[in-house]
Amino acid sequence: MENDTNPTTSLISYLKELGLSEYQSSAYIALLRRGTSTAKQASTEADIPQSRIYGVLEKLEGQGFVTIQPGRPKKYGPVDPERAIAQYTRHKRAQFDERINEVEKLGSEFLEETSSALSRWKGSDEMDIGWSYSEKEHIRELMREICERTESEIRMMTTAYSFRRLANHHKESFADRANEGVDIQILLASDEPLNDAVINTASEWADIRMAESVEGKIYLYDNEEIVLAYRTEDEDKYVGFTTRSPYLYQTLSHLFDLLWEQSSPLPA
Repeated sequence: MENDTNPTTSLISYLKELGLSEYQSSAYIALLRRGTSTAKQASTEADIPQSRIYGVLEKLEGQGFVTIQPGRPKKYGPVDPERAIAQYTRHKRAQFDERINEVEKLGSEFLEETSSALSRWKGSDEMDIGWSYSEKEHIRELMREICERTESEIRMMTTAYSFRRLANHHKESFADRANEGVDIQILLASDEPLNDAVINTASEWADIRMAESVEGKIYLYDNEEIVLAYRTEDEDKYVGFTTRSPYLYQTLSHLFDLLWEQSSPLPA
């Protein structure tokens, strides 16, 4: 923020950007100028109606900017600016944490109610919805999100090139899922050179085999979720398609099983 010719105006602007109201900002700066004051003195110095000044000063105390000295009349002193900002930061952080907890609690309640409602809505569990995505980065990010919520199995049928890029971007997610007991199987096309470093790392968390014919890229998650990816006519463009369908999953998983039986282990 640029300096103002009037320091009071400039300082009030800073405090307002921090989240204080006009009256709160003016009252604190007035106390810094004047020092410890009665409410009436602070009201006059800050040009705030006396009917409002008490609430303003009490709010400032709660935010860490003002101390209140008991007596008749009460007196209000400004907290040192450095300490005031530190206290205000803690105050805002506590408010933020409280709001996050509220969001998490409400979110859990919403999910519980949604689960109950979906179980009652006829046909909802049989509804297959497909979504398509373009751009490689978007597709990889989508697959990372799906991977991180997978609980039982991941089955991939892909090219060595695509797997190398996927493994480099998501190796931590794959390793974490494997450590949680997720079974990861990977079928790679045998007509592409393998990257030894990638394969050695991936072998720690996945069972990898080579197949003679892998034309498409199929990724299966948790007996339901499916991602298909393929290049468009433009060699630099990709399209990803995702859907949740236990019926389609069963068909593709059967295809995977057939290819897995015909595949060969990684070369020694």
